[in-house]
Amino acid sequence: TSIKSRPNEQFVPATISRINDSRNFVEADVDVPSGNGSALLIFSRPYFRAYAARLANQKLAVTSYRGLFPVVEVPAGAHGRLTLAYRPYWLVWGGAVAVVCTFVVISGFVAAMKRRAQPCAVAPG
Repeated sequence: TSIKSRPNEQFVPATISRINDSRNFVEADVDVPSGNGSALLIFSRPYFRAYAARLANQKLAVTSYRGLFPVVEVPAGAHGRLTLAYRPYWLVWGGAVAVVCTFVVISGFVAAMKRRAQPCAVAPG
């Protein structure tokens, strides 16, 4: 099998099972036969630069087919759980900032409630 954007390369079919397709990631069990050819997996979702692919604990490069679909090349003989996840840096940092801000607001609320619960000393007059 070949693809028009890589005409001089041949790819082997891979066995794909147990697909878990979610909003921000896709997981699937992948088994590529041993030999001299790798498998090319093309995902039916829009391509963005922040995709990351892992097969077991090995990072795999994520490219695109004409800027449209994410493409992952899995080496010959590889097998395991493949994860393609969309995790842009700004989303990760934004989530961390949101958690810190929530902690600050809750801490301020608790401190204000404690202060309000303390009785005020009134001088006789």
